[in-house]
Amino acid sequence: MLKPLFGVWPTDKRIAGIHSIPVTSNGSIVMVWDKYEQSLTTVGGRVEGDEDLITALDRETVEEAG
Repeated sequence: MLKPLFGVWPTDKRIAGIHSIPVTSNGSIVMVWDKYEQSLTTVGGRVEGDEDLITALDRETVEEAG
């Protein structure tokens, strides 16, 4: 579903939160509406438990897409 641009993640500490900027096949950037901040923002959130970053990005994307 999602793929990192460069594929290199920090390894010296645990990553607790992730954000992504999904780009469609025609080059459009996907943003989501933050109802609390009342603004557009990137897709993202907290990494849950021991899930890896790609799984967390996929889950957050699906959750925020509704």
